Amino acid sequence: MHEYGDCSFCGGEVKEGKVELDYRYQGKLFVFQNENVPAGVCQQCGEKYLTAKIAKEIEHRIQTKEKRDMTISVPVFYLKKSQHRLAAFCFLKKEKNEKLQFEK
Repeated sequence: MHEYGDCSFCGGEVKEGKVELDYRYQGKLFVFQNENVPAGVCQQCGEKYLTAKIAKEIEHRIQTKEKRDMTISVPVFYLKKSQHRLAAFCFLKKEKNEKLQFEK
């Protein structure tokens, strides 16, 4: 069993588990399903951590173009710049546990 330490995002406890994983490699998205990827999972925020061994195994499977179980289509969305500012504002308010109030 690997010792992960505390979460680098929220400071929560990270425990070993098996997860589904969305993995980006060279601009492409790869999905590992069936909750079979060993990873550390933050019990507070859900952030996932891979050991070097698991990350290398995943990248090896991608690089060798190992037979995929299936291919799916994924919708892609773009946000307008004004939406970026609103999202950042909402995130900052949430971080401070403040109630959001929008002006008309």
